[in-house]
Amino acid sequence: MPLDSGPTRLLRFGQILEQGFMAYRLPECNQYFLQNHVSLPLEKSDGIFFNPALFHTEDKNVTTGLERSANLFQISSAVGKPKEIIDTLPLVDRCWEGLMGKYNKDWLSNGVKASVAAIAKGHPFPTSLD
Repeated sequence: MPLDSGPTRLLRFGQILEQGFMAYRLPECNQYFLQNHVSLPLEKSDGIFFNPALFHTEDKNVTTGLERSANLFQISSAVGKPKEIIDTLPLVDRCWEGLMGKYNKDWLSNGVKASVAAIAKGHPFPTSLD
């Protein structure tokens, strides 16, 4: 995947921005990303491993007659739990009343179970920021 074909753009150290991954919505962060990102030409069997909080996006394929193809493989851990550790107590505290209301109404519905799983053991980064 040559650079003209638009491989992944990465912002080195983008994961340490004070605003966290939500900074992607700030125009000044977008501008900084556009001016400072890096891209790597990739060959068959190449791989890039990075923290999911690292600012990253695809680039445009400006070639003619070249179709790019890549596999995205997200790895969290061998036991299916996120590798990041977050303090979930404030999340539980903020959501408790709403969750209890839903529990009292719907008992252990799929929605209640999914809410508990997301709040108590959720991944700190969404899988889609679109």
